Amino acid sequence: MSQLAHLRQKIRSIQTTKKVTHAIRLVSMSLYGKLEKQANHLHYYTKTVRSFFFEHLCQIASWKHPVLMPEHEERGRRLVVLVATSRGLCGSLNTNLFRHFSEHILPSLDLERCSFITVGAKAYKFVKEQLHQEVSFNYQELNSNNFITIADALLEKIIHAQNPYAAVSFVTTERKSFFCQMPKATQLIPFKAPLMGEQVGEGQCATHGAGALIWEQSAEKILDSLAIGYVRSSIIEILFQALLSEYAARFLAMDGSTTNAEKYLERLTLQYNKARQAAITKEVSELTSGFIGNGS
Repeated sequence: MSQLAHLRQKIRSIQTTKKVTHAIRLVSMSLYGKLEKQANHLHYYTKTVRSFFFEHLCQIASWKHPVLMPEHEERGRRLVVLVATSRGLCGSLNTNLFRHFSEHILPSLDLERCSFITVGAKAYKFVKEQLHQEVSFNYQELNSNNFITIADALLEKIIHAQNPYAAVSFVTTERKSFFCQMPKATQLIPFKAPLMGEQVGEGQCATHGAGALIWEQSAEKILDSLAIGYVRSSIIEILFQALLSEYAARFLAMDGSTTNAEKYLERLTLQYNKARQAAITKEVSELTSGFIGNGS
Protein backbone atom coordinates (compact mmCIF):
# COMPACT_ATOMS: atom_id res chain seq x y z
CA MET A 1 0.00 0.00 0.00
CA SER A 2 2.91 2.34 0.66
CA GLN A 3 4.02 1.86 -2.95
CA LEU A 4 0.56 2.81 -4.22
CA ALA A 5 0.51 5.95 -2.03
CA HIS A 6 3.94 6.94 -3.31
CA LEU A 7 2.85 6.47 -6.93
CA ARG A 8 -0.35 8.47 -6.36
CA GLN A 9 1.68 11.32 -4.91
CA LYS A 10 4.06 11.34 -7.89
CA ILE A 11 1.15 11.29 -10.34
CA ARG A 12 -0.53 14.25 -8.63
CA SER A 13 2.75 16.16 -8.59
CA ILE A 14 3.37 15.60 -12.29
CA GLN A 15 -0.23 16.50 -13.14
CA THR A 16 0.22 19.81 -11.29
CA THR A 17 3.49 20.45 -13.12
CA LYS A 18 1.84 19.66 -16.44
CA LYS A 19 -0.92 22.20 -15.77
CA VAL A 20 1.69 24.88 -14.99
CA THR A 21 3.84 24.19 -18.06
CA HIS A 22 0.76 24.05 -20.28
CA ALA A 23 -0.45 27.41 -18.96
CA ILE A 24 2.97 29.04 -19.49
CA ARG A 25 3.05 27.52 -22.98
CA LEU A 26 -0.29 29.14 -23.88
CA VAL A 27 0.73 32.51 -22.43
CA SER A 28 4.03 32.47 -24.32
CA MET A 29 2.30 31.67 -27.59
CA SER A 30 -0.21 34.44 -27.00
CA LEU A 31 2.51 37.01 -26.29
CA TYR A 32 4.53 35.84 -29.28
CA GLY A 33 1.48 36.16 -31.55
CA LYS A 34 0.82 39.67 -30.23
CA LEU A 35 4.36 40.77 -31.08
CA GLU A 36 4.34 38.96 -34.41
CA LYS A 37 1.44 41.15 -35.53
CA GLN A 38 3.58 44.22 -34.85
CA ALA A 39 6.66 42.86 -36.62
CA ASN A 40 5.79 44.09 -40.13
CA HIS A 41 4.94 47.59 -38.90
CA LEU A 42 8.17 47.83 -36.91
CA HIS A 43 10.18 46.50 -39.84
CA TYR A 44 8.68 49.12 -42.15
CA TYR A 45 9.33 51.90 -39.63
CA THR A 46 12.96 50.87 -39.14
CA LYS A 47 13.51 50.48 -42.87
CA THR A 48 12.08 53.93 -43.59
CA VAL A 49 14.11 55.69 -40.89
CA ARG A 50 17.35 54.07 -42.02
CA SER A 51 16.72 54.71 -45.69
CA PHE A 52 15.88 58.37 -45.07
CA PHE A 53 18.94 58.83 -42.85
CA PHE A 54 21.35 57.23 -45.33
CA GLU A 55 19.96 59.19 -48.27
CA HIS A 56 20.66 62.48 -46.48
CA LEU A 57 23.99 61.27 -45.17
CA CYS A 58 25.31 60.60 -48.65
CA GLN A 59 24.73 64.22 -49.62
CA ILE A 60 26.86 65.63 -46.78
CA ALA A 61 30.04 63.60 -46.51
CA SER A 62 31.58 65.99 -43.98
CA TRP A 63 28.80 65.56 -41.39
CA LYS A 64 29.98 64.50 -37.95
CA HIS A 65 28.04 63.70 -34.79
CA PRO A 66 29.86 63.96 -31.43
CA VAL A 67 28.00 60.98 -29.96
CA LEU A 68 27.70 58.66 -32.96
CA MET A 69 31.20 59.45 -34.25
CA PRO A 70 33.32 60.02 -31.12
CA GLU A 71 36.94 61.03 -31.25
CA HIS A 72 39.69 59.01 -29.57
CA GLU A 73 37.71 55.77 -29.73
CA GLU A 74 40.57 53.65 -28.44
CA ARG A 75 40.92 55.65 -25.20
CA GLY A 76 37.27 56.29 -24.31
CA ARG A 77 34.74 54.41 -22.23
CA ARG A 78 32.80 51.54 -23.70
CA LEU A 79 29.18 50.73 -22.87
CA VAL A 80 27.90 47.17 -23.12
CA VAL A 81 24.13 46.63 -22.91
CA LEU A 82 23.43 42.98 -22.08
CA VAL A 83 19.84 41.91 -22.75
CA ALA A 84 18.59 38.64 -21.27
CA THR A 85 15.30 37.40 -19.83
CA SER A 86 13.63 38.38 -16.58
CA ARG A 87 12.50 34.83 -15.78
CA GLY A 88 13.70 31.32 -16.47
CA LEU A 89 11.79 28.45 -18.06
CA CYS A 90 13.06 29.32 -21.53
CA GLY A 91 15.41 26.43 -22.21
CA SER A 92 19.05 27.20 -22.96
CA LEU A 93 18.40 30.72 -24.26
CA ASN A 94 20.26 32.54 -21.48
CA THR A 95 22.94 29.85 -21.19
CA ASN A 96 23.82 30.16 -24.88
CA LEU A 97 23.83 33.95 -24.66
CA PHE A 98 26.17 34.07 -21.67
CA ARG A 99 28.46 31.42 -23.16
CA HIS A 100 28.70 33.40 -26.39
CA PHE A 101 29.46 36.56 -24.42
CA SER A 102 32.16 34.87 -22.33
CA GLU A 103 33.85 33.15 -25.27
CA HIS A 104 33.62 35.70 -28.09
CA ILE A 105 33.07 39.16 -26.59
CA LEU A 106 34.60 39.24 -23.12
CA PRO A 107 38.21 38.57 -24.28
CA SER A 108 38.14 41.74 -26.40
CA LEU A 109 36.87 43.99 -23.58
CA ASP A 110 38.97 46.14 -21.31
CA LEU A 111 36.83 45.82 -18.19
CA GLU A 112 38.53 48.78 -16.51
CA ARG A 113 37.12 51.10 -19.19
CA CYS A 114 33.85 49.25 -19.64
CA SER A 115 30.41 50.10 -18.23
CA PHE A 116 27.48 47.70 -18.15
CA ILE A 117 23.75 48.27 -18.44
CA THR A 118 21.64 45.15 -18.06
CA VAL A 119 18.12 44.44 -19.20
CA GLY A 120 16.50 41.53 -17.42
CA ALA A 121 17.16 40.00 -14.02
CA LYS A 122 19.21 37.15 -15.51
CA ALA A 123 21.62 39.58 -17.19
CA TYR A 124 22.09 41.52 -13.95
CA LYS A 125 22.85 38.33 -12.04
CA PHE A 126 25.36 37.20 -14.69
CA VAL A 127 27.31 40.47 -14.66
CA LYS A 128 27.37 40.70 -10.86
CA GLU A 129 28.06 37.05 -10.01
CA GLN A 130 29.99 35.72 -13.00
CA LEU A 131 31.87 38.77 -14.27
CA HIS A 132 32.11 40.47 -10.84
CA GLN A 133 31.46 43.85 -12.43
CA GLU A 134 29.36 46.81 -11.34
CA VAL A 135 26.15 47.53 -13.24
CA SER A 136 25.56 51.19 -14.08
CA PHE A 137 21.84 50.65 -14.45
CA ASN A 138 19.51 47.68 -14.55
CA TYR A 139 16.07 47.27 -16.08
CA GLN A 140 14.62 44.41 -14.08
CA GLU A 141 11.98 43.28 -16.56
CA LEU A 142 11.57 43.49 -20.33
CA ASN A 143 8.10 42.78 -21.72
CA SER A 144 5.83 43.64 -24.63
CA ASN A 145 4.41 46.65 -22.79
CA ASN A 146 7.61 48.45 -21.82
CA PHE A 147 10.24 47.68 -24.47
CA ILE A 148 9.74 51.03 -26.22
CA THR A 149 9.95 52.86 -22.88
CA ILE A 150 13.20 51.04 -22.10
CA ALA A 151 14.52 51.85 -25.58
CA ASP A 152 13.84 55.56 -25.03
CA ALA A 153 15.52 55.43 -21.62
CA LEU A 154 18.60 53.72 -23.10
CA LEU A 155 18.72 56.30 -25.88
CA GLU A 156 18.63 59.07 -23.29
CA LYS A 157 21.52 57.54 -21.35
CA ILE A 158 23.60 57.11 -24.52
CA ILE A 159 22.94 60.47 -26.16
CA HIS A 160 23.10 62.60 -23.00
CA ALA A 161 25.94 60.84 -21.20
CA GLN A 162 28.16 63.27 -19.30
CA ASN A 163 31.20 61.80 -21.05
CA PRO A 164 30.29 60.46 -24.51
CA TYR A 165 30.93 56.75 -24.95
CA ALA A 166 33.62 55.72 -27.40
CA ALA A 167 31.68 52.56 -28.22
CA VAL A 168 28.22 51.19 -27.49
CA SER A 169 27.38 47.54 -28.09
CA PHE A 170 24.24 45.51 -27.51
CA VAL A 171 24.55 41.80 -26.76
CA THR A 172 21.28 39.97 -27.03
CA THR A 173 19.45 37.13 -28.75
CA GLU A 174 18.00 37.34 -32.24
CA ARG A 175 15.24 35.18 -33.66
CA LYS A 176 16.44 33.35 -36.75
CA SER A 177 13.20 31.40 -36.89
CA PHE A 178 10.56 30.32 -34.44
CA PHE A 179 12.65 27.25 -33.60
CA CYS A 180 16.08 28.90 -33.63
CA GLN A 181 17.35 31.80 -31.49
CA MET A 182 20.98 32.88 -31.76
CA PRO A 183 23.16 35.23 -29.68
CA LYS A 184 24.09 38.43 -31.48
CA ALA A 185 26.30 41.45 -30.78
CA THR A 186 25.36 44.76 -32.41
CA GLN A 187 27.63 47.80 -32.29
CA LEU A 188 25.76 51.10 -32.61
CA ILE A 189 28.63 53.43 -31.75
CA PRO A 190 30.92 54.34 -33.39
CA PHE A 191 28.62 54.70 -36.37
CA LYS A 192 30.23 53.80 -39.68
CA ALA A 193 28.83 55.89 -42.51
CA PRO A 194 27.89 53.84 -45.59
CA LEU A 195 29.77 54.39 -48.81
CA MET A 196 28.04 55.82 -51.84
CA GLY A 197 25.75 53.18 -53.30
CA GLU A 198 26.45 50.75 -50.47
CA GLN A 199 23.44 49.01 -48.97
CA VAL A 200 23.39 48.89 -45.19
CA GLY A 201 20.75 46.66 -43.64
CA GLU A 202 17.44 47.65 -45.12
CA GLY A 203 18.46 51.22 -45.92
CA GLN A 204 20.33 52.08 -49.11
CA CYS A 205 22.67 54.98 -49.59
CA ALA A 206 21.22 56.87 -52.52
CA THR A 207 20.68 60.42 -53.71
CA HIS A 208 17.09 60.21 -54.85
CA GLY A 209 13.98 61.20 -52.98
CA ALA A 210 15.54 63.31 -50.25
CA GLY A 211 16.71 66.03 -52.63
CA ALA A 212 13.14 66.70 -53.70
CA LEU A 213 12.23 67.93 -50.21
CA ILE A 214 12.70 71.51 -49.04
CA TRP A 215 13.83 71.95 -45.43
CA GLU A 216 13.79 75.08 -43.30
CA GLN A 217 16.63 73.88 -41.07
CA SER A 218 20.19 73.33 -42.13
CA ALA A 219 21.20 69.94 -43.47
CA GLU A 220 23.41 69.34 -40.42
CA LYS A 221 20.52 69.85 -37.98
CA ILE A 222 18.32 67.56 -40.03
CA LEU A 223 20.99 64.86 -39.99
CA ASP A 224 21.46 65.28 -36.24
CA SER A 225 17.75 64.64 -35.73
CA LEU A 226 17.66 61.75 -38.19
CA ALA A 227 20.69 60.19 -36.49
CA ILE A 228 18.86 60.12 -33.15
CA GLY A 229 15.87 58.51 -34.87
CA TYR A 230 18.17 55.94 -36.47
CA VAL A 231 19.69 54.96 -33.10
CA ARG A 232 16.26 54.85 -31.46
CA SER A 233 14.79 52.60 -34.15
CA SER A 234 17.83 50.31 -33.92
CA ILE A 235 17.47 49.94 -30.14
CA ILE A 236 13.72 49.26 -30.44
CA GLU A 237 14.39 46.58 -33.05
CA ILE A 238 17.07 44.94 -30.86
CA LEU A 239 14.75 44.76 -27.84
CA PHE A 240 11.87 43.58 -30.02
CA GLN A 241 13.93 40.71 -31.38
CA ALA A 242 15.02 39.80 -27.84
CA LEU A 243 11.37 39.56 -26.77
CA LEU A 244 10.42 37.43 -29.76
CA SER A 245 13.32 35.10 -28.98
CA GLU A 246 12.34 34.85 -25.32
CA TYR A 247 8.69 34.03 -25.99
CA ALA A 248 9.53 31.51 -28.73
CA ALA A 249 12.17 29.80 -26.55
CA ARG A 250 9.81 29.67 -23.55
CA PHE A 251 7.03 28.19 -25.67
CA LEU A 252 9.34 25.50 -27.03
CA ALA A 253 10.70 24.68 -23.57
CA MET A 254 7.23 24.46 -22.00
CA ASP A 255 5.86 22.50 -24.95
CA GLY A 256 8.65 19.95 -24.51
CA SER A 257 8.05 19.83 -20.76
CA THR A 258 4.32 19.27 -21.24
CA THR A 259 4.96 16.47 -23.72
CA ASN A 260 7.47 14.81 -21.39
CA ALA A 261 5.04 15.09 -18.48
CA GLU A 262 2.33 13.37 -20.53
CA LYS A 263 4.67 10.51 -21.42
CA TYR A 264 5.82 10.15 -17.81
CA LEU A 265 2.21 10.18 -16.60
CA GLU A 266 1.37 7.34 -18.98
CA ARG A 267 4.19 5.21 -17.60
CA LEU A 268 3.37 6.02 -13.97
CA THR A 269 -0.35 5.37 -14.51
CA LEU A 270 0.41 2.00 -16.07
CA GLN A 271 2.78 1.19 -13.19
CA TYR A 272 0.16 2.32 -10.66
CA ASN A 273 -2.58 0.20 -12.27
CA LYS A 274 -0.32 -2.88 -12.28
CA ALA A 275 0.63 -2.37 -8.63
CA ARG A 276 -3.02 -1.78 -7.69
CA GLN A 277 -4.13 -4.91 -9.55
CA ALA A 278 -1.38 -6.90 -7.87
CA ALA A 279 -2.49 -5.65 -4.44
CA ILE A 280 -6.13 -6.56 -5.20
CA THR A 281 -5.12 -10.02 -6.43
CA LYS A 282 -3.03 -10.58 -3.31
CA GLU A 283 -5.89 -9.48 -1.05
CA VAL A 284 -8.37 -11.74 -2.85
CA SER A 285 -5.95 -14.65 -2.59
CA GLU A 286 -5.54 -14.08 1.14
CA LEU A 287 -9.33 -13.95 1.64
CA THR A 288 -9.82 -17.08 -0.43
CA SER A 289 -7.16 -18.91 1.54
CA GLY A 290 -8.85 -17.86 4.75
CA PHE A 291 -12.24 -19.16 3.61
CA ILE A 292 -10.74 -22.47 2.51
CA GLY A 293 -8.91 -22.85 5.82
CA ASN A 294 -12.08 -22.19 7.82
CA GLY A 295 -14.10 -24.61 5.70
CA SER A 296 -11.70 -27.45 6.27
